[in-house]
Amino acid sequence: MMWLVAAGLLGAMGILLIVSFFCFRFAIRAGRINDYSIWETADKSIYRDFHSMISENARWADQADYEQVSVQSFDGLTLYARYYEGDSQADMPYILLFHGYHSVGRTDFGDVLRFYHQKGYHVLLVDERGHGLSQGKYIGFGVLECRDCLSWIEYLQARFGQQISIFLEGASMGATTVLMACGLSLPANICGVIADCGFTSPWEVLRHVLRSQYRLPAFPLLWLIDWWARLLAGYSLKQASTPEILKHTQIPVLFLHGKADQLVPCEMTLQAYEACAAPKHLCLVENAFHCGSYLLEKERCQKELEHFLQYYGKSGAHGKTNKEREKNMK
Repeated sequence: MMWLVAAGLLGAMGILLIVSFFCFRFAIRAGRINDYSIWETADKSIYRDFHSMISENARWADQADYEQVSVQSFDGLTLYARYYEGDSQADMPYILLFHGYHSVGRTDFGDVLRFYHQKGYHVLLVDERGHGLSQGKYIGFGVLECRDCLSWIEYLQARFGQQISIFLEGASMGATTVLMACGLSLPANICGVIADCGFTSPWEVLRHVLRSQYRLPAFPLLWLIDWWARLLAGYSLKQASTPEILKHTQIPVLFLHGKADQLVPCEMTLQAYEACAAPKHLCLVENAFHCGSYLLEKERCQKELEHFLQYYGKSGAHGKTNKEREKNMK
């Protein structure tokens, strides 16, 4: 009788391991979406009212003048980005753009990229690991990508000089990437970070998705997914938390989030905002879905972005103390 119980338990454990492995592959295995056809065919998407605008701006990003550039990651991957040169006569800042999960920069940032280009900013539109042209077998939910962010910063400094002003900006997973980068030893010419709909940690966002979209309990599935991530992808879902990182940063942050975001709850940005020790700004948009703030309130978001970029680009990088910054803002 006991052997039947033992066999049943072993069988159940085996099934759990298999199911969790496929969940791990689904969530963390890289998947490339290299065109903007998804925005035109997903009729039930929350973005359906903006398909034509997103597609038009993505095409603009493809047709505008840019240079394809690359770096080597800390773990030997070749990573690619598009460099869009701005107004070289005006000593403009450089903006690194990091897209979201299973997406690409020209769809996530097409309109923003166009706006920055018109204003004369230099923009590096990054293909994150496992996306676009960049190599990579697994997605790091910001844990691995934040170190790639440092590689791109070093690339810009080596090419354009140590004194250039740099801003880091991301949407969704890209937002978490740039926030987690605040926990690294960043150079003093990082002027600020812009985070749109970032999540607090891989663990928390996957737990939320399991519960809200799939009606599944976190235990034991998420624990097993984390085990697979540590075993195969080389990181833990609990390895980094943006609120914990931001408690120690001196880099100014602009937080954006839609209040109607069901994929990444707005509360995650509020947690990060409350924890942030640096000068911080918060822009919440009523009725905006995931990464939809700019789409719904374009003019307001452009003003927020321009104010943040102009002030912190001119007032110096994060070597300036918080007290000095706050005094200048008054």
